[in-house]
Amino acid sequence: MYAFLIAISYIFYLPKTGKKDLGYVYVIDHMEENLDKLKEIKVGKKVSARILKDIKNNPQLHGGSILTTEAMKKYFREFYNDLESNLNYYIPKLGKNLVELLTVKKANSTYCQGFRSKYGDDLPLYLVNSYKTAAEYFEVIENRTTSVIVPYGRGEDIITELTGNGSIDDLTKLLKQAQQYTVNLYSQEFEQLAKNNGIVSLFDGKIYAVTEGAYSNKFGINVNNDSSLNDLIV
Repeated sequence: MYAFLIAISYIFYLPKTGKKDLGYVYVIDHMEENLDKLKEIKVGKKVSARILKDIKNNPQLHGGSILTTEAMKKYFREFYNDLESNLNYYIPKLGKNLVELLTVKKANSTYCQGFRSKYGDDLPLYLVNSYKTAAEYFEVIENRTTSVIVPYGRGEDIITELTGNGSIDDLTKLLKQAQQYTVNLYSQEFEQLAKNNGIVSLFDGKIYAVTEGAYSNKFGINVNNDSSLNDLIV
């Protein structure tokens, strides 16, 4: 949830006294943010912005706050309406959707129809739903990322050592240490970095690192691979 996870105001505990106090969180709509590859987040942002705008224009709407049950119901109703076509979770490899695997009736199951066509008899099972197959193909968050080591702190030395000719024992040790300095890039980020010569391929593409220009200690990954120049600008 784009806006509801980032409440405009929230209760927190003061570290010294342990007492509750009121704090504020600001929601920033960055003009350069590109969510074309993150459809769910893009829809959540759109719905949240609409609700925030409604309350700004009329403080009585949606219970007067984004934290009300009314506002949250509206958020989820509009969110799922916008994503309705994707909620069946289509599986390209099977040519079926997840809902069909879990709920299809025996008479409509293509698997049962295939069995009948091949053996001339009905499938001798009471339940024909493909729960195991559905579990194998379902991903809560699709893993379309690539891990890269960044030249931050000890990470810079690790990248240098990985480009050397160390032993297998050294490699195992370095890779374990590198986990602390590894970030995951979405495919579009990785491709853009590679296009801008910001990716270093190690061990025949089994390990990836980014160049110094592709990482800023202030802002993190820079797909333009020009952080070295930007960090010099005050």
